[in-house]
Amino acid sequence: MGWPLRMFQEEGYYFVTSRCFQGRLLLRPSAEVNEIVGGVLARAVQQSEGTIRLHAFTFASNHFHLLVWARGAALAGFMQYLHTNLSKKVGKLVDWSGGFWERRYSAEPVLDDTALVGRLRYVLAHGVKEGLVEKRAEWPGLTCLPQLLGPARRVFRWFNWTKRWSKRGSEELVGEGRFAREWAEPVELELARLPCWEGLQPVRERVMGAMACSWKPSD
Repeated sequence: MGWPLRMFQEEGYYFVTSRCFQGRLLLRPSAEVNEIVGGVLARAVQQSEGTIRLHAFTFASNHFHLLVWARGAALAGFMQYLHTNLSKKVGKLVDWSGGFWERRYSAEPVLDDTALVGRLRYVLAHGVKEGLVEKRAEWPGLTCLPQLLGPARRVFRWFNWTKRWSKRGSEELVGEGRFAREWAEPVELELARLPCWEGLQPVRERVMGAMACSWKPSD
């Protein structure tokens, strides 16, 4: 059976979910995985040239969620770039060469402010709702929480493998691994404020309020 046609709005908000092949823990949190994932995510947003805005994200061991605004069909290109680079870079780090993703990602339209805050609550509940940690801040995986409670911008490293391939003949760099500092470039990941919170200060209290609400499966 073929994939169903995906219909995109002229512009709108989406709650995106993508899962690892067979539920494998290919995104298991570690300092290295988090740095690579953050760099790829930041680069993907950067490459979108303003057609994607990132509002929230969380990465679990075998799946991830994004809350984004997208213009037209830009989400398709963004997700292709994100999937491809995560599978290559994280796959190399964890020594996985097979299929990385379980199936096509889901992109659920988010139609109003109440639903946006509800999806944010769901993102922030990860780790706690599964009983893996007691507090949201204890989750070791990559999450938007630090950027919601602090500076909206965070710097990661993007490992530029194109640069590495161009230096293959350099005796000075012979043997340098794919994640060596020579190929690392700083890339900034910016979190966009929810539209219903635009112009409101301080947002921190609203985030804390969203975190304090108990998440229920019906949300």
